[in-house]
Amino acid sequence: MNKKWFRIGMVSVFILSLALRFWGLERFNTLVFDEVYFAKFGNNYLTHTPFFNAHPPLSQYMIGIGIWIGSHIPFGHDTVNGLTGSLRSPWTYRWLNALTGSFIPVVVAAIAYQLSYRRTFAILAGLFTACDGIFLVESRYALSNIYIVIFGLLGHWFLLLALDNQNRRRSFWLVFAGIGFGASVGTKWNGLWFLSGAYLYLDSSV
Repeated sequence: MNKKWFRIGMVSVFILSLALRFWGLERFNTLVFDEVYFAKFGNNYLTHTPFFNAHPPLSQYMIGIGIWIGSHIPFGHDTVNGLTGSLRSPWTYRWLNALTGSFIPVVVAAIAYQLSYRRTFAILAGLFTACDGIFLVESRYALSNIYIVIFGLLGHWFLLLALDNQNRRRSFWLVFAGIGFGASVGTKWNGLWFLSGAYLYLDSSV
């Protein structure tokens, strides 16, 4: 596969991911699964309402930012509810997760290419990830796990890029890898497993 078709394939995977994640995003006009926590927490930051959260706050910050931006976008407000503590459209507290989740197949494809240097293999990895049920569900609701995954995967991708560079750019990619892993841990403590995986990979590659 040449570079032109590889780029077309990557763009197609991303467009498919967007379509699958944004289609009917506001259909369920209620809080689903742990949205009863995370969507409310994100809204609480905007309304300055005190609350207790056992997890690090990054994902709730992201959801709160999404709610704020979504509230200023003049579409997606056909259905509203007050379940977050304010009158909001489900679209406002879900769209940023859907957008973030749409990038995961692209990052997976990039990691697959970095490991194999096979463009066809990378496109297939991205395509399978775009259609994966768990990633679809996590991306379509205001949940925190999608941020653990995207930041952890970015950390691994940047780490692989760092190991592939022996010049000054290596430090550049290592810094970004650290930011990615830190953001994953800043979402939930489970993000430490991505860092553990990176240490295991480094240990096996030495």
